[in-house]
Amino acid sequence: MVKSIYYMENPADYIYTDRISKNMRVEVLQVAFKDIFAPKGFLPPEAIKGDVLDLGCGKGGVGEILKSKNPKINLTGVDIYDYPERDPETYSHFFKNRAYDFLKEAEENGRQYDLVISVGMPPDEVERIMREIDPDKILKPGGYIVLAVDSQLKERKGKFQIKESDYPIIANIAYYSRPPELNPTASNS
Repeated sequence: MVKSIYYMENPADYIYTDRISKNMRVEVLQVAFKDIFAPKGFLPPEAIKGDVLDLGCGKGGVGEILKSKNPKINLTGVDIYDYPERDPETYSHFFKNRAYDFLKEAEENGRQYDLVISVGMPPDEVERIMREIDPDKILKPGGYIVLAVDSQLKERKGKFQIKESDYPIIANIAYYSRPPELNPTASNS
C-alpha cells in the first residue's frame, strides 16, 4: 500500500503525492482543464504565455499540459518534493520550496508572472496564499492566477473568486485576473 502523505516538520506540513501514474494524471487533468478554460470564462487559453509558474508541480502533469498548449512558455515549477519522474525538459526552472514561501519571496522581490497555476495543492496552503499574498504583486498586468484544490476551500477573503467544480480532483477553483493596466500613467502628452 502506497502512502499518500509524508510526515514533515509538524503535523500541518504534508506532501500531497500523486496516487496515480503521471500519464494517468495527465489524462485526468486534461478533462479537468476543460473546467478551468473557456467557455467557463475565467481563464482563456491564450493566458498560457510568457512566464508561467506551476505551484505544487508534483510529477509534472500540469506542466506537460501547459507546454502542449504553448511550448514557448518559460515554465517554472515549485514543489516541496523533487519527484524523479518529472521530466526536466518540461520546466525551464525548478525550485524545491513551499508554494507560499516562493510566492512571498517573489512578492518581496518584484518577480511577476503571466500565469500562476496550481492543481492539487493542499487547501490550507491555497487558503494561506489567498489570505496573505497580493496577486497584483505577483502577476504581470493582464495576468491570471488559478489555484484548483480537491476539497472545499473555507477561506473566502481577499481578491480571489471561488468556483465550485464537479470534477473529483477539483472541488474548488480560486482564481483572479489582474487588469491589463493596474496603475496607468497619468500623463498622456
